[in-house]
Amino acid sequence: MNLRTATVLILLVVAIIAVSGLKSQQQPVVVRQVPSGGVPDRIQLSISAATARNEQAARSCENDINQILALEFPEIERRANRAAEEVSTLGSCSTIIYRLAKEQLGGSESTAAYVEEEIRGRLQPALDTCGRELETALDRYELSLRESTVTLATDLAQANPSTASQPIGIQVDPRTSGDLDQSLRGLGISGSVLAISGGFDAVAIMNTSIVRSLIGKIAQLAASIFAKPAATAAGSAVMAAADGPLPIGDVLAVLGGLWTGYEVYATRQQFEQEIKASLTNALPEMKRSIHHQIMERVRSLQSDYQRAQEQIRNQLVSATTN
Repeated sequence: MNLRTATVLILLVVAIIAVSGLKSQQQPVVVRQVPSGGVPDRIQLSISAATARNEQAARSCENDINQILALEFPEIERRANRAAEEVSTLGSCSTIIYRLAKEQLGGSESTAAYVEEEIRGRLQPALDTCGRELETALDRYELSLRESTVTLATDLAQANPSTASQPIGIQVDPRTSGDLDQSLRGLGISGSVLAISGGFDAVAIMNTSIVRSLIGKIAQLAASIFAKPAATAAGSAVMAAADGPLPIGDVLAVLGGLWTGYEVYATRQQFEQEIKASLTNALPEMKRSIHHQIMERVRSLQSDYQRAQEQIRNQLVSATTN
């Protein structure tokens, strides 16, 4: 190989290397995938995607609620049955009879208040735990709806041909509960778009659905089962003369003179059995009621955010088509 040929080969290799280097430095061209129908199709796709996200969030929330109730309700049932045993002891039954008798005499010793005191303390920890878990599930659900709303607003803003190639110049934190409207103004959305209907307290619902219902049932059972001894006690000179709660020893002494040991045992046992039977029938219905009320809240939130998303669509689509 002569010198000229070698020089030509070297120059050819250098040229190939240079061309390869230039190609490697070129930026790839990103081609925007625009639906065949153009802007209207992109708008409809964004709206359909938001609807699908909302529905998926609702299904996920319902699954969470079902799991929470399945995990927490056995403890509520265990505590309710334990409370039934405690409220039907001899001492407790004697107190209930005394209060029923005093009520018949116009006294202020409420039987329902005593039953509530006995029941609530035993149930409250489990009710609070379950209520907090349900509220956490609802908070997660609302966060998903906020994220879906922000995503829809961003997608619709970018569907505008005049601004589609420009970045959206806002920082939106969908977890901010107080000012989603303010965040969305950066996308050209004016006015208030989000109005949440009413407040919601899952712990309060747990208490209303379970504690108050149980108190009512137990107080009714007590009034029915202990009607005879309460009426007898109300006619007692000792009971009539008492102007306030009697010590438990005095209560038992009064009842002991009016009520045989067999009557005490048999009626107390009947009271416990009927409370537990009532719990067995009532607790599943209470669970269904709680589930229904929580799901009503889920549907209410979904409707609230759906209306907000419709307002966003109306404003941004109008701006896009004008």
